[in-house]
Amino acid sequence: MDLNTLRKLKKFKKNYYLYLKKNTSLSKKDINIISYAFQTGTYQKYDIKNKKKPSLLKLYEEIYSIIKKYIKNGYIILEPGIGEGSTMSQIISKSKKNFQNISFYGFDYSFPRINLANINFKKRNFYPKLFLSDMEQIGLKSNSVDIIYTNHSLEPNGGREEVILKELLRVTNKYLILFEPIYELNPKKNKFRMDKFGYI
Repeated sequence: MDLNTLRKLKKFKKNYYLYLKKNTSLSKKDINIISYAFQTGTYQKYDIKNKKKPSLLKLYEEIYSIIKKYIKNGYIILEPGIGEGSTMSQIISKSKKNFQNISFYGFDYSFPRINLANINFKKRNFYPKLFLSDMEQIGLKSNSVDIIYTNHSLEPNGGREEVILKELLRVTNKYLILFEPIYELNPKKNKFRMDKFGYI
């Protein structure tokens, strides 16, 4: 599998995950890492294009309104699978108005995505501590974080749910808040997509 072949997939709007699953013997985790590397920037473009869209603003407001109930001054907050930092940017921006001395941490297993997140944060003068890690083995001590929240970061890890949840519970000492799609409440079209990609 060469890089030029993978680059062409974007041109022809082919799905990286499905292509790699069919044409390689790579693990699901490795396929996800490669797919995310090539998709880097797509979330940022979506946010820029839709930044004034009521549904997107409502989504971020709803996420923050739930997390806000549990935040106290001086808390440490972690977002696993931070991606390009879209959600955390909103949480930091809204938290600064209401709380003091909040420390934000985020990690991802895709270096290109976390690098882009870092660039985006610096443009807004936000300085969360970002690092590379895997949700199955987070590089933090037990009970070292007050709040962990996810936003669709468990979703692509079907079959790894139990080990990931145990690891998230190991790291947090207070709250674990999951913003993840619920299979049973989704319409048939979405269920089909979740089954197709092995989503939780």
